[in-house]
Amino acid sequence: MRCKKSSDVDALRCQYYVHSARSKRPSRSRSGRPPVGVAGAARLVKAASRRFLDQTRAQRQYGGVSQLTVLTAQRSYLSASMARVRAEAARLSDGAAFSTATGG
Repeated sequence: MRCKKSSDVDALRCQYYVHSARSKRPSRSRSGRPPVGVAGAARLVKAASRRFLDQTRAQRQYGGVSQLTVLTAQRSYLSASMARVRAEAARLSDGAAFSTATGG
């Protein structure tokens, strides 16, 4: 399967899904269960962007890519990190609102 690059995030998602399809085990969270919801998806995208950043840095070390490519990968990773934090904050806020609404 080949990935078309329409944006950095799309390329990372495609790379993640291609890698997942090739691996023998499905992706799992720390608890051993498949990730569920926005926070789980944000964790997966962050992990994929981290791997992509590491690969890009290694390629830069051997002269395979430009510094601009490394900076773009780093920007994607930091963007994914912020998205994960926002998703986790929203999840916790929803839990607090539910607890308050149910009188807990």
